Amino acid sequence: MIELEVVVIELEIVVTEVEIIMVTELEIEQTELEIIMTELKITVTELEIVVIELEIAMTELEIVVIELEITVTESEIAMTKLEIMVTELEIVAAELEIAITSDIRHKI
Repeated sequence: MIELEVVVIELEIVVTEVEIIMVTELEIEQTELEIIMTELKITVTELEIVVIELEIAMTELEIVVIELEITVTESEIAMTKLEIMVTELEIVAAELEIAITSDIRHKI
């Protein structure tokens, strides 16, 4: 009878040890999973930051493009004004030529 009680106690000890090992292993696995989840959250946050930085860069590029378009338009306006001035100078030169020719004919 005592032997049976000893065996039962030994079995209870083994069961307890197995339970302790199982619980410990589960806790370790849970902790490892929590670490992985935290790392994933950090990675997602970093990716969100990169996306925001890319959006900012795109907006800045769009602003630069608009500024370049404005500069090109201003340059085109300036070129048109210069063309008008050249045409006006050509008209004045033609008028002077006519006046000189007319004056020379008058004198002859």
